Amino acid sequence: MDATGEMLQKRIAESHRIMNDLYVREASREAATLDRMAAKADVLMRLVANCRQDAV
Repeated sequence: MDATGEMLQKRIAESHRIMNDLYVREASREAATLDRMAAKADVLMRLVANCRQDAV
């Protein structure tokens, strides 16, 4: 393989690495969002349970 082909392969590999890093960051952000949503849902479920106990 000539120097141009090697350089192209290196750039493609770097591009794939960058895309993978971006994918991991986005997945991490989405997971954090889901964790926050689950925590909020838990708080709401506790509030509902407390309201039901107060109503009885």
